[in-house]
Amino acid sequence: MTEPDGREIPVALYDRLSTKAQAEEGYAGEGHLHELREHMKEAGRSIVEEVPDDPGEKRWMHNRPGIRRIIELAEHGVIMRSLDDGGEGLGGEIMRAVMGVLFRDEQRERVRRSRMGTRSKARQGRVVGNAP
Repeated sequence: MTEPDGREIPVALYDRLSTKAQAEEGYAGEGHLHELREHMKEAGRSIVEEVPDDPGEKRWMHNRPGIRRIIELAEHGVIMRSLDDGGEGLGGEIMRAVMGVLFRDEQRERVRRSRMGTRSKARQGRVVGNAP
């Protein structure tokens, strides 16, 4: 992918494992990054950085170290690629749009379940908030 003036847009690779156990068992990590490197090589893209995220960090937490680094890189014109981002071109753009809608729907459902739990605790006379 290039800018209108012909300059190539640099890429950062992003990888996140869901749990610490996956990282300890060697579930993915280097395998994901290897596959991403191969995709970028086939596409003729230049990789400027590989950004792994901390295993076990909740995906909806936007202050994770990996996400903070991706945001810093984006401010310098670097785009992010991950295994589930849909890839280059129109297909990738469509995939990212669909994933964004699904993510927002998941967030709404989490909020709904949390409110239901809070109301249930309140009806039982239990302390509402972070207390067990």
